[in-house]
Parts: sequence; structure tokens; C-alpha cells
Amino acid sequence: MGINSSNYKNILILLFFVILLLFSISYAQTISWVSGYPKPLSGGRIELRWDVVPGATSYTIYRIEGAGNPYPAYVYTSVSTNTYVDTNTKDGVLYSYVISTTANNNLYTSTIGSAKADKTKPSIENLSAIPNPFSPDGDGFRDKVTISFYLSEYATVTVTLRDSNNSVYTVPDWNGRVCPNDGTYNLEWDGYFGSTLAGEGIVIYTITATDYAGNTNSATGKLILDIPDISINSLIATPNPFSSSLRPDATYTLSYSYFVNNPFFNLTPSYYLDQSGIVIGGVGITFNTDPPNSTIPSIKISIYDTKANYVRSFQYDNVTSTTVFYWYGEKDLELVKEDPTYTGSWWYKVLGNPVGEYKVVLEATYTILDPSNGAIISVPLKPLTTNVVLGEIITLPEDTTPPKVLTISPKDGSLVSDIKVVSAILDDGNGVGPDLDMSTIRVKDTIGRYVGGIQSNNGVDTLYWTFAATLTSGYYTIEVIPVDKKGNKGELVTSRFIIDNSAPQIIDISPKNAVIKVSEIEVQYQDIGSGLNLWDNYPYPPVGSHIELLLPDGASRKLVFNKSKTSSSLAIADIPNDLQLKDGVYNLGVYLVDKAGNATFTNSSFILDTTPPYVVSSSLSYTCINYTVSQVQVTVRDDGVGIDLSSNNTFLKLLRGTEVIAGPEITSTYTYDPTNSTYTNSATLILNIPNGFNWSDGDYYLIIKATDILGNSFFTSIRFSVDFTKPTIISVAPTGLVPKVDRVSVVYLETGSGIDLDRSSLNISSPSGSTSLKFEKDPSQNLLYAILSSEILSEDGRYDLNITLYDNAGNVASTSTYFILDRAKPYITSASPSKGATLVIPPSQISVEVKDSTSGIDVDLGKTYLKLKDPSGIDVGTYTYQVSQDYLTATLRVNVSSYTWTKGIYTVILKVTDRTGNSLDETYTFTLNLESAQPTGDLVVSPSVFSPKKGNLRIDFQFQATSGNITEVTIDIYSMNGKLVKTIYNHTFNTPQAIDTVIWDGKDNLGRLLPNGYYLIKVTIKESSGATKVKFKGIVLIK
Repeated sequence: MGINSSNYKNILILLFFVILLLFSISYAQTISWVSGYPKPLSGGRIELRWDVVPGATSYTIYRIEGAGNPYPAYVYTSVSTNTYVDTNTKDGVLYSYVISTTANNNLYTSTIGSAKADKTKPSIENLSAIPNPFSPDGDGFRDKVTISFYLSEYATVTVTLRDSNNSVYTVPDWNGRVCPNDGTYNLEWDGYFGSTLAGEGIVIYTITATDYAGNTNSATGKLILDIPDISINSLIATPNPFSSSLRPDATYTLSYSYFVNNPFFNLTPSYYLDQSGIVIGGVGITFNTDPPNSTIPSIKISIYDTKANYVRSFQYDNVTSTTVFYWYGEKDLELVKEDPTYTGSWWYKVLGNPVGEYKVVLEATYTILDPSNGAIISVPLKPLTTNVVLGEIITLPEDTTPPKVLTISPKDGSLVSDIKVVSAILDDGNGVGPDLDMSTIRVKDTIGRYVGGIQSNNGVDTLYWTFAATLTSGYYTIEVIPVDKKGNKGELVTSRFIIDNSAPQIIDISPKNAVIKVSEIEVQYQDIGSGLNLWDNYPYPPVGSHIELLLPDGASRKLVFNKSKTSSSLAIADIPNDLQLKDGVYNLGVYLVDKAGNATFTNSSFILDTTPPYVVSSSLSYTCINYTVSQVQVTVRDDGVGIDLSSNNTFLKLLRGTEVIAGPEITSTYTYDPTNSTYTNSATLILNIPNGFNWSDGDYYLIIKATDILGNSFFTSIRFSVDFTKPTIISVAPTGLVPKVDRVSVVYLETGSGIDLDRSSLNISSPSGSTSLKFEKDPSQNLLYAILSSEILSEDGRYDLNITLYDNAGNVASTSTYFILDRAKPYITSASPSKGATLVIPPSQISVEVKDSTSGIDVDLGKTYLKLKDPSGIDVGTYTYQVSQDYLTATLRVNVSSYTWTKGIYTVILKVTDRTGNSLDETYTFTLNLESAQPTGDLVVSPSVFSPKKGNLRIDFQFQATSGNITEVTIDIYSMNGKLVKTIYNHTFNTPQAIDTVIWDGKDNLGRLLPNGYYLIKVTIKESSGATKVKFKGIVLIK
């Protein structure tokens, strides 16, 4: 078989690629790692990144554990890009990688890259903040806090703080700070967020650490920032120098029981050491507070000598700046227990200090609440110091002054109802102290007899006489004789008291039952004894006469009696102005106490009702109705004293304008509150409409009046409309075919109660489903509209509209219609010749098949046509069309059977319009190449050497039947070894001429891109006569 020129050309192209392949020499070339790669990522991942190798389509990754060369023995995986993230790793293991690829017949490999997998987050431990709480108040004491933490490895660390106002601050020096090693790190914070002091309270500090691999961990702690509301200053010792009575070379004793019962050691200017027979004096230590006279929760005084040796300390709680501490020059007391089981044998050893200079340190603490748990925290204030000089020992003079009686209880002239104990407090000034065993207290009755009882004392300064029996009413005298421990005897002191044990009697209380207002409470009483105690020192004890007022909401209030209004038989308590009384039941607890303490109690109550009745329900529940009524029922209720059912005070009335239609009228049957049958708490009022009353459209008024028994009245006029006429729907838009729509509009007529927009609706059924919409009203006209969203109008097609209009009286009108939405242009389903085709023989005709999916094609000649212009721009051929019965498809043709074809570029002009008006305008060209024309046609392939990455292969074919018609055309792709790669075209025809365009992407029937090489295009043409023709074209594919 001879070789034609086309086959010869294809063989030369094949030989060129074979020679190119033979002369391609492969040398190993280097792949460069991107700087910093491989690098570890968080979670143990390792990221590989290398430079792209031109022409490479895949890369092979070699991997080995440890420091070694994995190439070429340890193939790990293959990838198609120049990056890879290795996730199959073990924590802490070093991995070594090599990348390899082949491109353009060259072998490329990388150097060894290594990285260690790191899945472990950095550990943050041992968080602490010292001092905590801290006080950045600028006094140089606890002004800054040091935050410490332990870090387990290299990391970048960020420290943030969030205060009680939820303000967040990042410490500038610790915003991504590099901590190169494991260990403990410290940061100091002054309490400020920049130039602003952080909010007081809990400050949450967060330590966030990120290691080299990106593993992140965080830990939080809390500290408390508190600016103290109090400060101490001006520590002063007076006198200074001072002299003590304690010798440093002597031992003094102090009774344990006396010390316990006289807890004023270091709190009084002098103190009696009873077993040593001396009184010691000391130096007074004072300080000031800001604000003045504030209370300090805890004060500790410590004494040090010139060598900083600790000498003495004492501590007291809840101290004010008026407190004076005294140091008597003593060392710390030593408790001696001669018999550990018997406290009577215990005593304190007291030692003095030598003459010299001493340092006094005052340490104060205040308390705050931990906001997180409510715990009480003690916080130190800045200590104060001063120096005192202990001078020569002095000896106090002998005590010859007798003690005195400070007070006697009950005091002289007291009136009591009952008494079991009397007492007297003794005072020996700066002496040795009272001798409570030698001092006496006795009680005489009205006729001078001593009353039986037992004398006792508190071990400090107070005598007690406890009566052996209950005293009767009458006058009594208390006699007290004080004696000190030196035997000095004081003068006899007396005090008289009276016993009254008869309680007042309550006769009546006002108000009671039901009242419409109240401003005071009156209590009528009788007291034949000492008279009422009106509780002058309210609210402090002892408790006097008062009223406990229990409010309806469960709260209570104490009321004391008005002195100016109260007499010997009537006690009056005013209702305070700030007590806004509400309706309800008020319970009273009345306490009358006389001046002797005798008390009586009783209960009472009253009902306050200032609220009128109210409407519970009405049979006329709508303001517009479309029906007649024969009776109106209204239920009214009063939560207080009940309803007054007299016809003048409680009734119904119906009006039309000024015309009285019915009423006033109420029913004779009522319902009662089951808890109180005395009052009618609810009633149903019934108004009967006269027989034969002609209801007509218009406005009516229902008058309701309800009054309770106290005269609280409710009155209202309710307007309602009667409307029997339903709305009229005049028009609906859109209807029929529409190219666009955004709303449905309804023109209506309503002369009655107006349109009820809540009940009126539009139900629209679209191609995508159904939905219901509410109308909006155009205020300027009788027009309703519903906006159609893009979701509703998502598809073209028929939209059925069901419109329902309600007026406010319930009358309803409805109608149905539809519109067809058509926004899509017609489109081309096929064209012969196709756009851009190259023909080698003249076509028999130009044809275009078009389709419209909705309204159909408008074949009017001005709206739909097909034209053909020759290379000179002259119209040629005769236009005809064929349209389907439903007008959805049409075939447009230009008959060119009588036209004499010339080579060149021909232009096809197409216009297609659907019946909605949507139009498609298309102009394209094809080329007729008669120079290479063959009688039976040919195929044109471009480009002959193509790369799928740059575009597809285009095949234009045109074949002429030898006899009869062409029935089938098949296009196959073959490799050079004769293997079928893919059938890319198979189509049936029944025309003398077959024209079409085929596109191929360079892939086989499995979707794989074919390798570089030479391929054959085989075209098989079958005719109705049974003849079969085959044509070949060769192409070169380069990826």
C-alpha cells in the first residue's frame, strides 16, 4: 500500500520524538529543601517542603527512624505536590528524609533532612504569686507581686492578666518571650495595665507556652489585688523614757485565775501582781489610723532589745486607734503548772528586763473576703516602729485609799416586774484591787428584813446577790460595802427598786374588719401599775410596747406608739409615710409592756381594700363581630370586700349612639368566694337584648359599672362594631406570563370593619413547593401586597395563587389565579455546522435546534430567525423553521442547495425569542476550505501536537454519503501498538451529509491522562447502502 502525504507527515513526527527520547541522557540532580524544613509541628507532625522540580508530576519520599540515609532502601510514600505533612510518627523519635523524582528523563534527589517528632505539650508547674494579696498603693510595702512558674522545656511564653472588670492585659516583656531552657521563671508586676491600675479583686493570670513544634499548653492561677481602705501611722510611746516596777534580777508571780478574769494585761496603765504585792506601771503605746477611729481586725506589738533579740509580744483583735497598749518592762509570761490537773495551782512567772533602749514594732492586719469562695483573708499593713528607753526601777507608794462602788443594778428608783439577781461593780482606782470575798452585798425588804440569797462574784470587780425565792411586789433596798486587798474598807452604798408584776390589759383594737384607708392604729387598754413603757430607745433593748404589723406579702414592720397621742387609756401608733400600704389582710401583734417589764400580747387583723372590682370575662370578646347577639354576659370580680349588687352601683347598658338599646340590667344569680360566704366576690352580669331588635352595621357601646361594698367603683365604655359585609376582591396581579415579579398585589373594597391582616393570607404553590404569606397594606389606597422572596421565586414555572381576605369582623372572601414566571432565555441544543468548525465540502444546509423550557418559542419572523452571510457579507440561502406542537422546541434552517459555495469564513446570525419576551442573540462563524476538499469529506484536527494542560483537542468532521444517507459516525483513539484507548464519539445520522465537532481532553476511558506519544484518530462512517468508510489522522500528545 502506498504512503500518502498525510501519513508520511505523521511518520516524520513520530521519528522526531523517538530520536528526542534516545538522546535524552539522565543525570542525578539535586532537590533543595526549603529553608527550615523538615520542621516539627504540633501533635507530633513533621512538615516537609522542598523546591518544585520543573516537569515533575510526582515525588517519592524515603524515611528512616534515626540519623541515617533512607535512600534508596526505605520508600515511605509518594505525593504529587512539593509539600507533605508526616503524621505517622512516634513522640521524641528523630526521622530522616530524602526526596526523589524523575523529570524530563533526569533523576533528582535531595540531601538528608531530619526532624524530631514532638507530641508533648510543654509542662507549666509550680505557679505562685508572692505576696498574695498585694497592694500597689505606693507605700513601698507589698507594692509588687512576683509570679513564678516552672517550664519543662524551651518555649515562647505569653503572660496575660484578667482583672475583676474582665479587662485583659498582656505583659509587654512576656508577649511571646523566649524561654530557652527548662527551669523556674519569674516576672514582677506592679498592678497596672499600662498606665491604669487594674480593678481590685481577683486577677487571673494565664501562662501560655508554645514549644518549637507548636505544641501549646497553658496554666492559670489567681492572685488578689487589694488597695487597703485603712492605714496606720504615728506610733508613739509615752512617757519615753519610762520606769518600771520590775527588777531584772527578781521573779514575780501573777495568779492564773486573776489573769484570766482580768484580761487587761498590757491594756491598763498599771496592773496588780497580787501574789507579789506590787502594782506595776508601764509605757503607753498609741497609733493613728486613716480614716480616724477605724477598727483594725488584729494588732500585734513586739519588743526587741538593741541586739534584735525578741523580748515580749502581745496581740489583740478588733482594736481602734483610741486603744492604748502598755508595756510594763516585762518579758514574755511563763505559765507554771504545779498540778497540771488543777488550775488553782497554776500561776504566771513574770520577769523584768534590764535598763536600756528597746525597739517597739506594731504589726497590723486587715481582712478582706476572697471573691472566689467568700473565705476571710488577713492582709498585713506596713509595720510601724519606734524606740523606747526603759529607765531606773521605781517603787510605787503604799495603797491606803479605800475602794468605791461604781454602779448598782438595778439602779436607784428602778421599777421591775420580776428580779432574780442584783449586782454591784467595785473600783479600787490605782490601788491593789477589790477583795470580792471580803466585800458584801445584801438586800432588805419593805420592813427592813434581809432577803435570803447567795453572794457570788465574777473574780474581777462585780458582786452578785441571787435571791433564794421570788420577790413579791413592794420596795427593796440594796446595801454594798467595798473592801480592797489591802483591807481598806469603803463606805456603805445603797440603792432602792420597786417590783410591779401586774401586766396591762388590752380592751379593743381599731381598725378591724374592712376599711378603705388607714393612717393609724388605736389600742384601748388599762394599766393599774407603773404605766406603759413606750420603748423610748427603739430599736435597742429592752423591748417596750409596740405593734408587729404583718404585711400581705409576708414582710413585717414594728410600729411604736406616738407619745404625744398616747394617753393613760389609749395608745396610738402612726402608719409611717414610707410604708405604702397595699390591699390585703393585715395581721397585728399588739405588745403592751409596762415600765416594770410586765407584758401582754394579743392578735388582731383588718382588711385594706382600695381597689375597685374588675372585669374577668365578657361574652363580647371581639371588638368586631359579624353575628347578632341576644344576650351579653360580663363576669366581674372584687378581690377585697365584695361587690355591691344594688342596681345603681353595678349594672350593664347597651347604646347605639345616644340610643339606649338595653339596660341597666343584672342577673339575680351570683357565684361566691368559697372562703368567705359573707361577701359576693364575683358575679355574672347578664344583659338581655330586646326581641325584634334589628342589628345593623355600625358602632355600639357596652357600658359596664361595678362597685364594691366600700364604694370603690369601676366604670368603662367598650366600643364594638357589627359588620355583616364581606370584603370584595377587585383584581390580582400578576397573572399569565411574566418575565419578572417581586410581589403579589390585591386591589380590594372593604366598607366595614377593615381588613384583618393577621388572618388574611396568600398561599402560593410554586415549582419548588408551597408557602403561606401575610399581606402588607398600602396606606394610600385599597391595596394589599405580599413580597415574594428569592427563595420562593427560585425556579421558573407556574405559580398558583390562593388569596383569602378576612375583615376584622370575621367575614371572608377568597379567589384563585396563577401566573407563569419565565426568566430564562431560549438556548441552542445543537448546531450544524458547529461554532468555529472547518468544513472541507460545502454543507447541504445550515440548521440550529433551539429550546425554551417554559413559555415556548415565538416564531414570529421579527423575533426568531436564522441568517447566513457569505465571506463578502451577503445574505445567502432561504430561511425555514419547524416548531413542535407545544412550541418548546424548534429547528431553524437556511437552505443553500442552489448556492454556489466559495472558500472563506461564513457567519451565522441567530435570534430566538420566547413568548415571554426573553431573547437569545448568537453570532458565530465556520470556515469552508475547498482547497483540501475531498468528494466524500474529511476531518480537521487541531492542534496536531497538543498538550492537555494547555487545552483540548478539537476534531471537526464533514462527510458526504456516496449513495443514500450516512447512518452512523464513530471516532476512536488508538495507540501506536494498535490498542484502543477510548471511543470519543458515536452518533447516528439519516442525512446525506454528516457534520459535527468533537472535543477530547487527552484521557483514556478510565479518566487517566495518556503518556507522551503518537496516537491515531480512527473515524468510521456507515451509509444506508451498507458501505463503510474509514479515515485516519495522526496526532502527537505531550503532557
